[in-house]
Amino acid sequence: MMLILLFFFSGVNAVSNPEQVHISYGDDDSHMTVMWSTYNNVKGYVYYGESPNSLTDSEYSEKSVLQSDNWNALKVIHRVKLKNRPVKFLVYGDLGVEDGKITFDKLQEEMSTRQYDAVLHVGDIAYDLHSEGGKVGDMFLNNVENIASRIPYMTSPGNHELQDGFHHYRTRFSMPNTEWPMPKNKLWYSYDIGPVHLISYSTEAFFSDNQFYTCDQFEWLKKDLIQANKNRHKHPWIIAMGHRPMYCSNRDIDDCTGRILGYWVKKGLEDLFYEYGVDLILQAHEHSYERLWPVYDFHVFSNNYINPRAPVHIISGAAGNPWSAFRAAEKSLHSYGRLSVVNKTHLHFEQVMVKDGNILDSIWIVQNQHGQFVQNINCTGNHQSKSCHCPHPYPYVVYGIIGGLGLLSLITLTV
Repeated sequence: MMLILLFFFSGVNAVSNPEQVHISYGDDDSHMTVMWSTYNNVKGYVYYGESPNSLTDSEYSEKSVLQSDNWNALKVIHRVKLKNRPVKFLVYGDLGVEDGKITFDKLQEEMSTRQYDAVLHVGDIAYDLHSEGGKVGDMFLNNVENIASRIPYMTSPGNHELQDGFHHYRTRFSMPNTEWPMPKNKLWYSYDIGPVHLISYSTEAFFSDNQFYTCDQFEWLKKDLIQANKNRHKHPWIIAMGHRPMYCSNRDIDDCTGRILGYWVKKGLEDLFYEYGVDLILQAHEHSYERLWPVYDFHVFSNNYINPRAPVHIISGAAGNPWSAFRAAEKSLHSYGRLSVVNKTHLHFEQVMVKDGNILDSIWIVQNQHGQFVQNINCTGNHQSKSCHCPHPYPYVVYGIIGGLGLLSLITLTV
């Protein structure tokens, strides 16, 4: 990502221009070090951001002076540690080999003109990795090679990866902090990059052949979120990505519409994400683009994104897919997201149309109060927080059986 620096000096004879500017990584990937030299012993400041019009942070420089025998050099050496370096992601889900053809070219163009830290592919890969004896999976990975060989290609599993116990997904991809091939009960991970703690979770745990994976994931997520909140001074933004949305306004029978015993993902994870202060949830599955206000349990907390007190949900599932379930899908079909975490308080997201590069939607989220949305989470006594215990997987199975029996009875009566 391009970093714009503006140097400012104060003090006596503060006319010395900076020279020999050079940048290096700091102690970890959330810091960057800038050094330069001046002739005069002046106070130095660095204002920085992504563009000359968005220099939103500043830092004061440390100084050191070369020994006196270096008579022919600029003697004053300045150093500034820039905190929370900006990071940028490409975001999309539901990208297929055939219907995504025009999208691949646009994504490669993005890579040649902008600097990204990673791609976030939020499930439904290739349509499908296992199709035609695995040939479609090969074609897809060849199509994204120019991107995925240059920056990390980070994935979450979708419903089209369920085949044969996620065999192709678990074998063709390797994600952080897990074995390889990835085990079925560990298709989730997290990592830190700049000011972001990014979590990938599996919505497919709720629809796999072993419902107990849902509690394996729940306990891992709770532990991860507890630690992430302890580290918010380093990585203030918590961003989660998972394939199936918790909410959507589409007219279909998917889980996010609540029809036919739906909302499994919402019931299983929303309390956890809300109480532990997840800032942004990236989703796909619905072949459309949709952005929600800060919301929890169907309650909209505000009609803006200034210090939101509930997670913001964004659905970006229109990269290139074989059908559309959304009644306004034509407007967002073949589009993808750009996510820029500029600093510890400002995050920018925009959805881009593939055909012309126009911006379909653009928002800023400003968060000056990072932290849990529920303070003093209580897991003892009679008034325990909702995030304390995993919602038991049995009801989902029971509801499914009841729903199936009900449908069968209806068919029988009709016949």
